[in-house]
Amino acid sequence: MSSSRRSLCRRRYDELSDQFFAEIDDICKRCRYRKIAESRDPTPNDLSLSAALSTVTKDHLEYFFCVIRNLVGQPCDDIAEGGDPQPNDLSDVESLPPSDVDHPSSSNSDVVVNAEGKYVYHVKWLGYDTTSDPENFVDEENMNCPELIKEFEREERRKKKERARKLEEQAMLARKKKEEAERRAKAIHSCVLDTVSPSHILTFQFESPDQSSTDNERTSCRVLNLCSSTSCSEDEDDGDPWGGFKYVTRESDAFEKGYKAIKVSVVTEHPVTGAVVGVVVFKEPSNDREFAQYISLRKIQKHAPQELRQYFVRVSSLDEKNIALALLLQTPNKVF
Repeated sequence: MSSSRRSLCRRRYDELSDQFFAEIDDICKRCRYRKIAESRDPTPNDLSLSAALSTVTKDHLEYFFCVIRNLVGQPCDDIAEGGDPQPNDLSDVESLPPSDVDHPSSSNSDVVVNAEGKYVYHVKWLGYDTTSDPENFVDEENMNCPELIKEFEREERRKKKERARKLEEQAMLARKKKEEAERRAKAIHSCVLDTVSPSHILTFQFESPDQSSTDNERTSCRVLNLCSSTSCSEDEDDGDPWGGFKYVTRESDAFEKGYKAIKVSVVTEHPVTGAVVGVVVFKEPSNDREFAQYISLRKIQKHAPQELRQYFVRVSSLDEKNIALALLLQTPNKVF
């Protein structure tokens, strides 16, 4: 029945369209009016439609409307398809039995609150797409479909529970990651404090103004005592008051410059960021000057794995707690 009704409507529309264009064809040819395609959906914001109608005079436009009104007001002839008589007008479809008429059912997809504080349902009509057109928003008092409303409310409750469950899982996963990171950091920190000798302790000092005047490069440097060997004599300390290597904070990474690492002096926490880093001793190829820098363990494992292993073997040979530090070499990506 619905296909017959659509066929009837389409045939009636084609007849009215042909009659309308036959009536106004002479005026369009004489005044060179452009015709608008049938598939267009003219709206007040359609600029191309406004441009097409800009040349139409008021008298001709009123005449076109009169022709349309007269054609629509004419009675329709009986149209039969397959030998079955059809209703004479679209309004006669209402007299058919309810079982023979396809009513546009709606399904709730969203509900919002308008400016007046009332609930408005965004519905999807059967056979049409869900859009933001005003006819797709229905007030709560006009929703005569309690079953669909109950189904919509059940779906909303299910979605709410699903969102709450996902948020709880994400929060639990974040707590587990945080606790694991804190546990590993605490284990590394305790192992380092237990195994590093007093000569490994980092002491920061600033250079005196006299030395800054003699060496311009030292004005932007912090000096770090990294004498990690007990073989450092007092004579060496007297000759070099800093007793170790220079740590230049404003220099770029020595690995990026292509310098070769001599050894890893100590693994400790960075004094600023608190991250677990290694103090790597480098030598400049130009003047054989030795200096040290804080380097992350991941980068040390990439560029100087042998030196890092030697350090862990040296400090872990007498204490079983340092095995935790040695595990960093096996899973560097998971720990840091």
